[in-house]
Amino acid sequence: MTGFRGITAPSGWSRRSPTTYWPRQAGSTSSRSTLNGSCCRRGWRRGSSASRGPRGSRGCGRSGTIPVSGYDLVVVSSHSCAINASPPPGTPCVCYCHTPMRYAWLTDTERGRLGGARGQVLGALSGWLRKQDRAAAQRPDRLVGNSTAVRDRIRRFYDRDAAVIHPPVEVEALRSDPAPERGSFLWVGRLVPYKQPLLVAEAFRGLPQRLTMVGIGPQEEELRARLPENVELRGWISREELEGLYRQAAGFIHVGEEDFGITMVEALAAGAPVIAQNAGGARDIVRDHIEGLLLDEPSVETLRGAVERVAATEWDRQALAERAAEFSRPRFVAAMRQLLAETMAP
Repeated sequence: MTGFRGITAPSGWSRRSPTTYWPRQAGSTSSRSTLNGSCCRRGWRRGSSASRGPRGSRGCGRSGTIPVSGYDLVVVSSHSCAINASPPPGTPCVCYCHTPMRYAWLTDTERGRLGGARGQVLGALSGWLRKQDRAAAQRPDRLVGNSTAVRDRIRRFYDRDAAVIHPPVEVEALRSDPAPERGSFLWVGRLVPYKQPLLVAEAFRGLPQRLTMVGIGPQEEELRARLPENVELRGWISREELEGLYRQAAGFIHVGEEDFGITMVEALAAGAPVIAQNAGGARDIVRDHIEGLLLDEPSVETLRGAVERVAATEWDRQALAERAAEFSRPRFVAAMRQLLAETMAP
C-alpha cells in the first residue's frame, strides 16, 4: 500500500515497477496485487494516476488482492485506491491519506489534466467513484491527513475527522553554511501544467535575477523553446547536485497547488525563502513574509514582483532552517508512533 520510506514492515502495492523502489524499501517484504499494470493493458497512458481510477477502485476492494491478514496493525498509505484495504475484523487499521481520490472528488482538475475522451469518461464516472471511495473511507479506524488542506478534504468528502501528521523530510542533510554565496532562484518539479513551469519561466523574462529549473516531463520541449536568456533548464540531475542548488538558491519558487510540498521544506532547510501559491500544503509550510511570500493568484506579474521583493530582503537563513526542522523525520516518527499506540490501546 505504497508504504513509508524506510519502514521495513511487510508492504503491498496496487501498482508499481520494481525500479521505482526507494533505496530504503529495497529490503522490505512486499506483495503484488492483481492491479499491477492492469490499467495499462486497457490502453490508458502509463503514469497517469487519473487513468487508473475505475479499474483500481474495483480491484482494491476484492478479497485477497491486498494481503493484510495476520498482522496486529495495518497502516495504509493512500492517495487513491489503497484505502480500500480490508483487514480482518478486530485488526486496527490506520490510513495515512495524501489526498482523497483526486479523480473522484477533484474531477474538474483531473479532467483538465487528461483532456479529450478520457477526461469525458472520467467526468461520467465521477459519481460512481465518489460512492465507492466514500464507502472505503469509512473502514479505517483512524484517518491521518498529510496536511491541513488534506484534512479539510477528508472532512468535506468523507464526513470524517482526521489528525494531521506532515510527511517526513530529510532536513539535516540540507543545512547550509551560515553565510553561503547565493546565486539564482530555483524551481524543482515535474514539467506538467499544474506546476506552472511555463508561467514561472516567463516571469523571469527581463529580470536581472536568474532562475535554474530542475525537472523533466511532457512540457519540456515547449519550455525549452520559450526559455528566457536568464533561465536555465537542467533536466534530471543527481540528488547531490540538487542539494547543492538548494544551498546556493537565492529563493525557491513553487506556485502549483500541492497536497503538501516536500520540496518547499527542503528549500527552507537549505536557507532559501519560498515563493508559493497561497493554497494547499504551502499554507502549513510557509508563513507569509516570514519564510517567504504567498501569492493568492499566481501570474507573471505577481510572481515577478515577488521575486524582486525576495531578492531585496535580508532573510534569516538560520530561522528558515529551524522552520524546516518542524517537518523532520524524527518528528514524523514520534507523532506517528503516538497515534498508532493510541489506536492499538485497549
